[in-house]
Amino acid sequence: MSMSTDKKDTDALREHLERFSELGERHLFRFRDGRSFEGWVVEVGEEDLLVTSAGPGASEEEFPIPFVDIDPTTLAYVDKAGTRIPFAPVRAPEASGAS
Repeated sequence: MSMSTDKKDTDALREHLERFSELGERHLFRFRDGRSFEGWVVEVGEEDLLVTSAGPGASEEEFPIPFVDIDPTTLAYVDKAGTRIPFAPVRAPEASGAS
């Protein structure tokens, strides 16, 4: 993978995470190693999310999570009614030109 492809991938993921961070009352996802996260996205940085965790015993401290550690297929948020909603972005149409 070339350096420009890596940058494009990172930019696309950052934009995806920015949309995700604007939704819901809480944010949920899994790390690539299988651990779970529940909390709030404070800020989307260049290469990481600045977050705070939620739940019993959670610290109110902000900490960064590198994009590369997040499984983007597991993003979800909790709405005001307490419902867990998967965050599924709209897919871009294929560039094949087929109709």
